[in-house]
Amino acid sequence: MPFFCIEASVCTLIRGADAELNRHVVRTDTRAVQATLRTLSLMVLATAIALLIGWAYAYLSERLVRRGRWLWRLIPIAAISLPLFIHAAAWEATLGKFGWLPLSGVTARGSFFAGLVASSWIHGIAGAAWVALIVGAFLRRGPLPGEEAARLDAGPLRAALRVTLPGTYLLTLASGLWVALIAATEISVVDLYGFRTLADEVYFQYALSPQPIPILLAMLLPIVLCIGIVLLWLLGRRQILRPLGGATGRTQPSVVDNGLATEVFGLAGLAWLATLMILLPLVSLGIKAGWTVQAVDGELHSGWSAAQASATLTQAATMFRTEYYWTAMLAATAIAMTLPVSLVLSWLGRYRLGFVAIGCLVLLFIPGPVISMGIMRLFSQSGIAWLGELYDRSLIPAGLAVMHRSVPLCSLILIGSFYATDRRVDEAARIDGAGWWQRLRYIEMPRIAWPLAICGFVTAVVALGEVSATELVMPPGVSTVARRVFGLLHSGVRYQESGLCLIASSLVIAAVLFFHVCRSTMGRR
Repeated sequence: MPFFCIEASVCTLIRGADAELNRHVVRTDTRAVQATLRTLSLMVLATAIALLIGWAYAYLSERLVRRGRWLWRLIPIAAISLPLFIHAAAWEATLGKFGWLPLSGVTARGSFFAGLVASSWIHGIAGAAWVALIVGAFLRRGPLPGEEAARLDAGPLRAALRVTLPGTYLLTLASGLWVALIAATEISVVDLYGFRTLADEVYFQYALSPQPIPILLAMLLPIVLCIGIVLLWLLGRRQILRPLGGATGRTQPSVVDNGLATEVFGLAGLAWLATLMILLPLVSLGIKAGWTVQAVDGELHSGWSAAQASATLTQAATMFRTEYYWTAMLAATAIAMTLPVSLVLSWLGRYRLGFVAIGCLVLLFIPGPVISMGIMRLFSQSGIAWLGELYDRSLIPAGLAVMHRSVPLCSLILIGSFYATDRRVDEAARIDGAGWWQRLRYIEMPRIAWPLAICGFVTAVVALGEVSATELVMPPGVSTVARRVFGLLHSGVRYQESGLCLIASSLVIAAVLFFHVCRSTMGRR
């Protein structure tokens, strides 16, 4: 009799464990489906905002405005160079719960700027710079067939809708997919507003206890979108290569005189769009850094103080010295690890372009939490002692996490530089018996010194802004600027956050201006 009782108890426990496991699987599947729907909605809204603003900016800057084009072309580059956490902090300082517009009474203190709305807007504004840069680089080559005749007959607006937009649809779609991929794989914005996408769900729920379904879904969406970009590349390869300098094509300037009214309209539109992309966020950080609230006769009075702004910047520069140091060390580590790998991949890309480009796209848009989980398992759970030491006492794991973004970007930049150079000298050296290392060292390296410097800057910017891939693999006691701001932003943007972001933005924009001045000086020579 006791035996049957024990057997019945064991069977009951097994059935209970099976039921609990089934409920856990159902909960996991439900959570993954909900995260997938949230990710898709974010991708659609962010892409729509980015395409609308970015395409309009590209058309206005390359077709309707002739004055100050160098400045209008520089603004998207500066906006792209700012990490996403700075965009998030800037818009949170503008419209968030402690934003200066709600605090000053200009907008209502509601909760409209949260969740999907806030995440889509920030990703859309940041992505608009990518659309403006990609489409603008194509339009810079010259007028499309029939575009000038349409502008003369029907005006610039109808010509844009009937000729220019259909003529740039491939690059417009490709840039939209690019924005969608960034929205699907980044967590620095959605985690701030508690909007759980697949990437954020992997980071928040499954980093320490991996589940296959959410991880596979988080990787599936980027891979599908990468396939879409590759198909667009194959459909319009010659058209897409023209902005890279790989094919000769339209290079003649436009001869249509826009007129004063059209020029003024274009300048006003560009000023408004540039304000949305970069000027208003940076001004908001400056306003928030000097925002004060004082009690006078029992009433609260708010305003801006230059003394408070100066004190905030001074405090941010001195209080977070450790964060600046570790950010610089991570950037140096990432540069040392990225440039050799990117150089070899871009050299191989001259002969196997499709293979290298597809590999770069897939690596670029694997969600950061998935990358960090792989690195964490490799270094801390492999059982190899020296890997464990590296994981706890070095920045190499964090540098590897940065490389999943920096290596593809730098490889694509260098591939474009290789395509823009004359290959006849390289072919002659190969015929004479020079090996690949000799050709790379003595022929190609002097030619791509400037692109290599740009790649170093791009890697430093990626290291400055990377959160999703480095958060789980940082050594104990190490905190970068991005990690510190990412933690502080969850309680709103106040003095410390605004000061940190202003200093980081100033450094990045100063570097962009430095590169622009150097390039202009070299071009005059």
